[in-house]
Amino acid sequence: MIITISGSPGTGKTSVAVELQKLTGFRAIFLKSLVKSGKISSGWDRKRKVRIVDEKTLERDVKKLLEPGRSYIIEGGLAHFIRSDICVVLRSDPNVLLKRLKKRRWPVGKIRENVMAEMLDESVIEAGRKKVAEIDTTKSSPGAAALVIKMMLNNYRLQRKYRPKINWTGKYPKLLTKI
Repeated sequence: MIITISGSPGTGKTSVAVELQKLTGFRAIFLKSLVKSGKISSGWDRKRKVRIVDEKTLERDVKKLLEPGRSYIIEGGLAHFIRSDICVVLRSDPNVLLKRLKKRRWPVGKIRENVMAEMLDESVIEAGRKKVAEIDTTKSSPGAAALVIKMMLNNYRLQRKYRPKINWTGKYPKLLTKI
């Protein structure tokens, strides 16, 4: 079984993946670490000062590392591009996300880009498949989110309950002018 956990920066992907690993015993793979180690091909965007990964080669690079018969949690902001049994996109209220990213002392442009991506459902839209679930982590702990994912694994009704429906666009029409 392969579970992918994706979402905007600051939504709790890594923390949830660690907790889910404890609950399931699945092996966790963190895409950011693989990019840094060179196991996933990447380039450098000088203007934005970030590593860039080609979504088309991402899955190929990751699948080379997987052992047949094992279960995996693949975590990262681009994990939704990897085919999986279930793709979980973590979401957070854009106002809360704004505060979290400012606390990390990120550049204003990078904060704006990521808050806008959250508001516009970018990860959910890019995932573009039926087995996508969304969990709002604004007020929940990583352990609580991980427990929901674990319960979802063999429960189709629960998977349906968490199908994408979060919509921040109507709630925060002026938020982007604050950034």
